[in-house]
Amino acid sequence: MEPTPTEPIGPPGARESPRYRIHHVARLTGVHPSTLRAWERRYGLIQPQRTPAGHRLYSEVEIARVRTVARLATEGIPYGHIAEILEREGLPAAGMAATVGADLVLALRERTESAARGFDGGGLESAYTQSLGTFCFEDTFERVFLPVLAALGDRWHAGEDIVAEEHFLSAFIHRKLQTHVNSLPATTGRFRVVCASAPGEEHELGLLFLALKLVGRGVPVVYLGRCTPAPSLMRAAFARGVGAVCLSTTLRAPAGDLSEIKELVQRLRSRPDAPAVLVGGQGSVALNGNGIGVAAVFGTDAEAGLAHALSLAGAV
Repeated sequence: MEPTPTEPIGPPGARESPRYRIHHVARLTGVHPSTLRAWERRYGLIQPQRTPAGHRLYSEVEIARVRTVARLATEGIPYGHIAEILEREGLPAAGMAATVGADLVLALRERTESAARGFDGGGLESAYTQSLGTFCFEDTFERVFLPVLAALGDRWHAGEDIVAEEHFLSAFIHRKLQTHVNSLPATTGRFRVVCASAPGEEHELGLLFLALKLVGRGVPVVYLGRCTPAPSLMRAAFARGVGAVCLSTTLRAPAGDLSEIKELVQRLRSRPDAPAVLVGGQGSVALNGNGIGVAAVFGTDAEAGLAHALSLAGAV
């Protein structure tokens, strides 16, 4: 099995390491491996990096480029013209996400929200494909889909009956997350992270952000989502390869009563092969200094939770 590099192989300034083999890219994009090779050799449309053994490795940026080429080819544009379009627009070059105009981001968000409000799965798919033609996997969600999901949640808090629309978009994001997880190179015994909301916890935006970031960095995630019953969480936590459990709780315990979450953590930590436990969300801050064996309490700072999880996975 060929190794996945831990340092960038690509040109200076590339935003992340190539790590996807050609058959994984074919599954992600629907483009046959022979076509990918032709686009590389005959037309120079894509430029995967190579391992020392000569195997192709594609980055998130290169995968986004493949999707753009596929879309333009489907529209009947000749490959020679596609090359000119890519060169003229620099799409999607390394660092593209940081320079995309606010108007485009806003337009993508509006398309996404409109599709969610209309329960239009095809519209969501179209917005997702267009976003991936501009951004990498992580930025597609961080800059487009998660802000829309958060906005729908804010409208619900303001009294608007928008629960169905929020759940519709959330389910779409879950599917894309799982598809991406399944496309990661398989490695026996690979470190996996379970992401789950505590029992009774309905909110999962912060948890989704963390899971999507982990997957974008190549860390396999077992995503359980909202209101995970304790017995189910225990089974997942001790599955093969699981090295960490990230719990999310936005619920504030009444009168400092942390018994339920403390009991759950203690159960998770009760065996010699116990995974590390990280707890985040507004309800987690009261756990600081309680000595219940958590590896980290990061409150609402999802980036801190990400850093801890990546460190445990050896992915930093």
